[in-house]
Amino acid sequence: MNQDQPSSINKESQTECRLCGQFKEQMYGAVCAECAKETLLKYLPHLKRTLEDKYGSMLDQWLASGRFLEAHWKAEIDLNLSHDRLRTFVREVVRDAVSKGEIQLSLPGGESWKPIQTNQLLDSIYEQCEEEYRRLIASLLKAINNAPTKEGERELIEVVSGKKRVSKRYVREEAISAAVLNHSTPLPLPARALIELRYRADGGRSEYAAVEDGEISSVWKEIEEALPVEIVKLIVNDNSFMGK
Repeated sequence: MNQDQPSSINKESQTECRLCGQFKEQMYGAVCAECAKETLLKYLPHLKRTLEDKYGSMLDQWLASGRFLEAHWKAEIDLNLSHDRLRTFVREVVRDAVSKGEIQLSLPGGESWKPIQTNQLLDSIYEQCEEEYRRLIASLLKAINNAPTKEGERELIEVVSGKKRVSKRYVREEAISAAVLNHSTPLPLPARALIELRYRADGGRSEYAAVEDGEISSVWKEIEEALPVEIVKLIVNDNSFMGK
């Protein structure tokens, strides 16, 4: 009897999965973690076909000529680094001009001297240019913020679709994330999900065949009539975040 007692206790601490009929510790409602993942993987092609039929044309049109709704350039220029670059620029320009004899010390009587030491000259030039340089950087930031964004937007979209090739896979994955998670993307959730199912290296498995905190993406509502009821109960009702 003592040998049977531990298994009895363990069984009582577990719940029976309604899909596989086995007792499991990790459960999502009435379905175990293993069955939930296997079911989502099984139905993922069906989900993709359904999204293609309903939202494929909309997505294709956006990929061909679409834009983002609120895209703008953001610039964060390190002024300290910029001042270092100004010092470097002044030093290179002045020293090059001195070496060529284009900057000389002019003396009375028409005489001149090509300097060897230029530290004082460089410091003075930098101090006189610094304030103008600050204004230039401010103007540069303003110009960046006001610059048109179409080229950058279209580049991002073409990287997503593969029309524009990139040498690193992670760059395309980052582009996909930017397009899907960005609320300025003028596409409904299912169309954005289709981007991942089409273009993710793993076919969207990591996003749409996963259960997070006992919930699955609301995009599964598109085929909920085909899913087991135990899986339907896991579909999140909130569309506010793209991870779901």
